[in-house]
Amino acid sequence: MGVYVNPGNAGFAESIRDEYYADKTGMIRFMNAALHTKRKEICFTRPRRFGKTTAANMLAAYYSCGCDSEDLFRGLEIETEPGFRNYMNRFPVIYFGLISFLTDRTIPVQDIVKTIRQKILRELIAEYPDCGIEESMSLLDCLLKIVSVKNRKFIIIIDEWDMLFREQKENLALQREYIDFLRMLFRGNEVPQYLAGAYMTGILPIIRYDTQSALSDFREYSMLDAGNLGEYVGFTEEDVRNVCRRYPAADYEEMKKWYDGYILEGAGHIYCPDSVLQAAARGKYSSYWASTSAFESLRMYIQMNLDGLKDTVLKLMDGEEASVSIEKFENDLNKISTRDDVLTTLIHLGYLSYNAVRRTVRIPNLEIRNNFLATMSKGSNPDFLERIRTCDAVLAATREGNETDLAGLIAKVHGQRPPKHYREENALRYVILEAYYFSPDSPYTTFEELGSGRGFCDLLFLPFTGSTAPPMIIELKWGKAAEEAIKQIRDKDYCAVLRQLQYHGDVLLVGINYSEKTEKHSCRIEKVQL
Repeated sequence: MGVYVNPGNAGFAESIRDEYYADKTGMIRFMNAALHTKRKEICFTRPRRFGKTTAANMLAAYYSCGCDSEDLFRGLEIETEPGFRNYMNRFPVIYFGLISFLTDRTIPVQDIVKTIRQKILRELIAEYPDCGIEESMSLLDCLLKIVSVKNRKFIIIIDEWDMLFREQKENLALQREYIDFLRMLFRGNEVPQYLAGAYMTGILPIIRYDTQSALSDFREYSMLDAGNLGEYVGFTEEDVRNVCRRYPAADYEEMKKWYDGYILEGAGHIYCPDSVLQAAARGKYSSYWASTSAFESLRMYIQMNLDGLKDTVLKLMDGEEASVSIEKFENDLNKISTRDDVLTTLIHLGYLSYNAVRRTVRIPNLEIRNNFLATMSKGSNPDFLERIRTCDAVLAATREGNETDLAGLIAKVHGQRPPKHYREENALRYVILEAYYFSPDSPYTTFEELGSGRGFCDLLFLPFTGSTAPPMIIELKWGKAAEEAIKQIRDKDYCAVLRQLQYHGDVLLVGINYSEKTEKHSCRIEKVQL
């Protein structure tokens, strides 16, 4: 058993011994069907904290002849599959992750690819001393020689395959050397002679040159199109329900507000596993999904306002969708030149959710919204920072019952709308949503046109679990009076939904009116007790 050649199963053993393990072993069925065929090379990419390494460890534990994993898979889904034992621990496996090489300070960056090759060669020589291989031979020749002697083809597994492109994106010479190394492993007439299958995982899909994949034999599955692997991208809704059953303090509806939002064809709603488990274990719903260095670099392009990108980002922050064309992006952070390139990258990084039918993107959930806000607010974009400050002030004015200040702030937000939409009645709704939604400190989930009492309230802002902020019911009027809005909230008993939730405490009733005739906003705020 080696580190890189015929590894053990310790990584997967840790995963299934955690407090909760979502059974994703059905993916092995997909891989088994692809072995020894032209579909045998699989690249399955997804964002950080979505279980990439766990899946790679699972495949290594199942295939590697360097361990006995029968006990680990007992009782899991794949055990019921006919032929389950036919491939288990039957293959010589090469498994490495780029992160261990990139974070090893003893390895000069320019020597990373050479070091990967050397470490694998040395382990192959130690593992197969009777095959006549030497360190002076090429890695491909060593693999061919071993297969000719042992008559067993290899499976190669690479974790974080794209990390060089993300962390060393200016080092083009190193990137080219790495791609040539992968091409040696996965392209050429010799590959079918030694390779039973390959699995690569990472965040970005395989880089393209002149519209063609640099590794054209790989079948790719990603956040744009996960194909039959959608249910293995992260946690499904059933996985999240199971987590909530395991942890009594976990609330499924809160999980949906915070972590739902990635919708993949054939798999439905997908959640970030790490965030769900942290929220369940801590009993606190928050943003556990940290920003990435790749997003930090994309912030520069947002500030440059490529093709009106800044306006698109502000629109997304308002809770709206935006159209995107994904076809031309080359999966290369050095070749970002358009608005669509940035948006497509943000899909792969997990900051945006993609709707393949409508060809649109949106910010998927509260966790990403908050992370987006926190990351963007670190920049020097004056428009963005001013919007955040304005929305913080809107929240403060509402809580303090300062009707005059609130009317002035809403007028300020309204004035930022495009002139042609300024006097549209529906524009007022978007203004209010933006005014309360765009603050990093906003403790609210928003509900629109919610049935309650004897009608439908325009907007209900419901505080997150654990927040001390009061709920807010907001009614909008156009060319009437803010007092009429408050009267409608009372007359139609829009507070009924809060009583159904068994809420007790203060509630803010907010009436907002815009007069086309005077071009003025007026506000009325009342506090009631339930």
